Amino acid sequence: MTQDTIRRLVAGDGMLFPRDQASVMPKIASPVQKFYVNRGDHVKQGQLWPCWRTATSPPKAAEGQGAVDLAESNLRTTSGASVPEAVVKAQTDVERIPQAMDAAKKVFDSRAELFKEWCAGAAPGG
Repeated sequence: MTQDTIRRLVAGDGMLFPRDQASVMPKIASPVQKFYVNRGDHVKQGQLWPCWRTATSPPKAAEGQGAVDLAESNLRTTSGASVPEAVVKAQTDVERIPQAMDAAKKVFDSRAELFKEWCAGAAPGG
């Protein structure tokens, strides 16, 4: 009898999702002058990570670009985060279909019976 280790490498595509995630929305609309952290970095409470431009009236083009950048960031975050939620919703919907079908069949059968009774009562001599 021989004892040995069996190894098998499997390659495949997959998606990684964060265990914890938070959406951060700024309370001011001003272009960012400098970031002190990069996307995906771990941050600590109270840590400074963006430095906002302090101009009282930023140029409209820079303000518009900041809004576009924020919207694109939100789109990436939402697209990545909504995949698992969409899967769970789809699974829940699939599980509810037979229940909804049974309920609809009961309503149909009940109305068909009422219709038969009505037709029998409405018939001449009935």
